[in-house]
Amino acid sequence: MIREPMMAGLLMLRNRFGTVKPKDFNWNNYYEKFENDSAAQYKKYFEPSLSQFDLSVVLDFACGTGRIAQYFLRKDNKLILCDISKSAIDSCRHRFRDSKNVDFLINNETAIPLEKETITFCYSWDA
Repeated sequence: MIREPMMAGLLMLRNRFGTVKPKDFNWNNYYEKFENDSAAQYKKYFEPSLSQFDLSVVLDFACGTGRIAQYFLRKDNKLILCDISKSAIDSCRHRFRDSKNVDFLINNETAIPLEKETITFCYSWDA
């Protein structure tokens, strides 16, 4: 089930730090801890179903440092990385600095700054 890692991660964070708003939390320790699991998570939860979707314009909502997004980047698609955290987007800018087909967006608490019907696939992982 897709929610298993997410729920375990959220419960761990809540038990350790209490309830916090995502934009106010320092996610660096979390990102570092789960970075090495990203390939296995992508292969297990995403890869088996992706052939049925149009991946020409992919939005990763709440992208964090882009650890899952890196597997969605193709030579012939556009990847849009969106997060409420400026430091997460800064990390993605660094990670994808050599990629010409990646856009970066900082959203607010109420909206994603995108025009309607501009994406073909959207996902959010452990957000």
